[in-house]
Amino acid sequence: MTTTIYLIRHGHVYNPQNIIYGRLPGFKLSEEGIKEIEQTASFLADKNIKAIYSSPVYRTRQSAKIIKEKLKLNEIKISQELFEVKTSLDGLSASEFDVVNTDYYSQPIIKKGDETIEKVAKRMQKSISKILGKHKGQSVAAFSHGDPIMILWAALEKRPLEFFSIRNHDHVKYLNTAGVLKITKSEKEELRVGIAFVPVIKH
Repeated sequence: MTTTIYLIRHGHVYNPQNIIYGRLPGFKLSEEGIKEIEQTASFLADKNIKAIYSSPVYRTRQSAKIIKEKLKLNEIKISQELFEVKTSLDGLSASEFDVVNTDYYSQPIIKKGDETIEKVAKRMQKSISKILGKHKGQSVAAFSHGDPIMILWAALEKRPLEFFSIRNHDHVKYLNTAGVLKITKSEKEELRVGIAFVPVIKH
């Protein structure tokens, strides 16, 4: 009896001012993002999904709603543990701050109240553990964000919880928007993790 979680990154976001939006309210999917999630819905159509979870952020809830309606599921369960990373960088111009290559989880950039990689890994692992325990033998969809998903992946594979291990690293490629990370747990408690689907990106 295998339990499967399809952990999905939200679709591409409408962000004309090109800022780091993180946990800021009001950021919705772009037209491209909606099309991406519709592709993901088609991928999930034959996966016998029994439940759907989402971060409370609007773009993830919007993504989850598209899947819910396509798969005719009853409800979306909101999980605070799937939340975007808490950081004081929210609102800064992405063009002035290189979020891809700058380690903003370490000193001196990290500020009081910001989440560390270790904290994100802990809550993401807690969320996945809960879902695996509650839905034994089933397939479930869950929506989160790029860095939390990549941090979880590193933690599950026992890779170093360091900034550059959650970017493109060795065999690991950063998960594109609306991409799916498949996590399976076998009867023997063996966990397997890998990218299962990436939509065609046209933005």
